[in-house]
Amino acid sequence: MRFPIATKPASPRDHCRLCVIERTTRRWTHRRFFDVKEYLSAGDVLVLNTSRVIEARVPFSVDGVDYDILLTAIPTKRVPVRAKLEGRAIKALKRSAGKATFAGGRVGALEVLDFDETDKTFSVRADLPAELSLLGEMPLPPYIARARKLAGESRVSASDAEAYQNVYAQHRGSIAAPTAGLHWTPELLDQVAAQGVDVAKVVLHIGVASIMDVTAKDSVPAEWYWVPDAAGVSIAAAKRVVACGTSCVRTLENWALTGAREAAADIFIRPGHRFAKVGALLTNFHLPDSTHFALTQAFLGDGLELGKIYEDCVDHDYKFYSYGDAMLIV
Repeated sequence: MRFPIATKPASPRDHCRLCVIERTTRRWTHRRFFDVKEYLSAGDVLVLNTSRVIEARVPFSVDGVDYDILLTAIPTKRVPVRAKLEGRAIKALKRSAGKATFAGGRVGALEVLDFDETDKTFSVRADLPAELSLLGEMPLPPYIARARKLAGESRVSASDAEAYQNVYAQHRGSIAAPTAGLHWTPELLDQVAAQGVDVAKVVLHIGVASIMDVTAKDSVPAEWYWVPDAAGVSIAAAKRVVACGTSCVRTLENWALTGAREAAADIFIRPGHRFAKVGALLTNFHLPDSTHFALTQAFLGDGLELGKIYEDCVDHDYKFYSYGDAMLIV
């Protein structure tokens, strides 16, 4: 089944659709995101991922032919980073001894070192001629770019620089937005805080594990996370932990498994996982066969089929994926 793709976020952010799913009754209702406050109460701790998206998609050219590279981290001259790169771009780089022209005619270099079959990424040493913020652009998912092209729109617009960040984003490092948080506004966060809901802020820099197809995979690449002391205290004392996004779930469940508040999270959450920290989940609608989809189905449990919920939401005019609507699973 094809799902309708949102090419831009709802405006205002908190007016998107919200599917509220009750695991005990196996029923769901259709609301708006600003109604989320009705499902939160004093003693709950809302966990937010404050990672900020970097300008990870970097256009470049070799011999006048345009390419782009998706970096998984902020590069330095000495330390290689993992990256997504087309095969034809690799051949061009090798012919030109790695020299490439970036935005504004700036000349730099990209050296391809090796390829990892597991996550389909290359190891790349990058000598960029300027700060990443001057060379790159928001790494919007390819399906948004394709949908915009079909609609006669540009792949990336100036508004994406703000729209593809959460209002509370702070720490640069993600190559994709923690999209469940895109629906929050400062006013709505103030409203839930006034209800006695504590807000705990963690960091998980979203990388390849969050954008890869997990079909026939037994493991996922690690993503760095951090649970600050204040957040750890709040979460440990919570009546119920409400995770905003699958990245928060991976952070909390990895912490529960290892006891480490700062580490590389390599936990692969899929059906059969027993959740130790998370009592409710706010999330978006995800691509089938993605880590997000597998995690969400695991949280739903055996009594509910995520695909059937998706189909019903299509009938109720929901929009899907990064800029799309949301669901709350309680």
